[in-house]
Amino acid sequence: MQRIYNRTYLIIFLSILFIHYLLSFILFDGVIFGQETDVFEAELLFNKILGDIYKKDFYILDSLIVGNYEWYYFTRALYVTNYIYSLFSTENAYLIIDIICKIVAYISFFRLSKLVNNKIFYSFLIAAIYSYASTTSFTDYQSSIFGFGSAILPYLTYLSLKKKKLKIKNYLIIIFSAINSHFYFGMFYLLIPIILYLYDNNLDKIKSLKIFIVFFIFCILANSNLLYLAFFNEVTFNRDNWQTESLSIYQNIIYFFNSLFYFPLHFDSIELPNGQLSKILHFPTFFSKVCIFLIYTLTVFLLLTNKIENSRLFIIIILGILLISFISKTHFYSTLVDYLDIGIVKTIQMTRVKVILTFIFFFALSNIKINKIKSYIFFIFIFTFFAFQINHMILPAFKKYINYNSYNDLEKKKLKYNLINFNFFELKIIIKKNIVKPKNPIYLTIDNYYDTQNFLYLKSLVKDQYVLPININPAKLIYNRIKTPGGYFQFYPQSYKDNFKKIIVNELNKNTSWKQDFDIWGHRLYAFVNDNKNIELNFAHMKEMKIKYLVSDKKLFNENLETVCEKCNNNQKINLYSIK
Repeated sequence: MQRIYNRTYLIIFLSILFIHYLLSFILFDGVIFGQETDVFEAELLFNKILGDIYKKDFYILDSLIVGNYEWYYFTRALYVTNYIYSLFSTENAYLIIDIICKIVAYISFFRLSKLVNNKIFYSFLIAAIYSYASTTSFTDYQSSIFGFGSAILPYLTYLSLKKKKLKIKNYLIIIFSAINSHFYFGMFYLLIPIILYLYDNNLDKIKSLKIFIVFFIFCILANSNLLYLAFFNEVTFNRDNWQTESLSIYQNIIYFFNSLFYFPLHFDSIELPNGQLSKILHFPTFFSKVCIFLIYTLTVFLLLTNKIENSRLFIIIILGILLISFISKTHFYSTLVDYLDIGIVKTIQMTRVKVILTFIFFFALSNIKINKIKSYIFFIFIFTFFAFQINHMILPAFKKYINYNSYNDLEKKKLKYNLINFNFFELKIIIKKNIVKPKNPIYLTIDNYYDTQNFLYLKSLVKDQYVLPININPAKLIYNRIKTPGGYFQFYPQSYKDNFKKIIVNELNKNTSWKQDFDIWGHRLYAFVNDNKNIELNFAHMKEMKIKYLVSDKKLFNENLETVCEKCNNNQKINLYSIK
């Protein structure tokens, strides 16, 4: 009978999963994303490039940072799943891996939860939610883009707790998931056997150690290119000069509680009509985090009210994980790491221990000791599960009815001002007065972000010459096989960073925020101008770096530039210039 229930719930989950993607394609013509940071400028792009390498297509690789980039600089260079990107389009490859990850996460947690509490419907709900929480949030690598690390942890735990010997198929599953997981998972998953021993004193310690050591070994092998960069490569990297971030005690306490509850509130600074700066809630962050926030808050409540078995142990584990993260943000820790001067090894962020935090919260929930589950718990579960289906679709849905780009700058400021101050009456008047339903609204999908149609037109003009994008993400050029000297990179030679800086140094000196980001982090080799009528880029050095063109989202005015086309291909945000 249980097998029938198991299959029924799996079919229900797969049906909802199918509807989720189908709805995205029907409404938005592709897989919809909530935000673009990191996802498009690095992660998806890197997977595509690695897929090209599998096809023995090295065109873009050989052009990255003007030929100074090697294949083993990529963080996922050896993942087997990259092969899927060589067989399918970027969107289809992402979709295939994402679906597989969600199914693995669901089955893994369903088995674990049913083993722990034997409540089948409850296990179905919590596993369904976990499948999304562990694969759709880009915070702390909880995303299918980073492999199977988060999805497979419940299965590793299940194997450790189940009173059965390991079979060959178990090892094969462990190995496959390990060779497609970020090294942070391999590193921090070594804490899990200790946690499980404290959880179950009758645990087969040898078996548990075998499971997680096998995972660790193969995970490290899959990320061995990073070990080579850290210990054997003689090139000085941008990360060798990394300045370890520290927070004040007050900021660190806020960070601690933000991590504990996964607060969805993030504020951006905006300029109001009166010229003053104010804070406004960043809605994409809110909608992407609110689902996990509900689960974290519910878990904390149940732990504090002793509604979960081993509540004290789970509280200690959660606080211990957050304490490690807290310490790694202290001035003492950052000073110590900088003093040791251990190259790029010092850039390992101990805050990433939070990769196991989501699992710990869900594992705690699976240990609920209430015989009859309270209705409010089921309500939160069901609400959260369905909220996960639409949280990335809420803001894009408004684009079907409100064309934000049709507003002038003053109207945009008034919109934000009235939104901040909850002046909904004035807000309604502005929206109603200016509402213009866009003919072709642009949503955050893979095809729309990389804008292949327009950038392939650009490619036809520039051929194989290097193009420097101004206030345009270089990822769009790289994706469309346009050679560019910049981009978003985790590892690259420090000498190239110094060389690239010569182009933008004068513009950096006029922008404190960009300068700080470039000097301290330096992942983003982006060119920009503060004033398109007063450009202070180093054109002479551009020529030395073989750069022939500039492409900008706005018109540029400078005697060193000759217009090739403005509003290229009838797109006002693509303006191409050659360097005289």
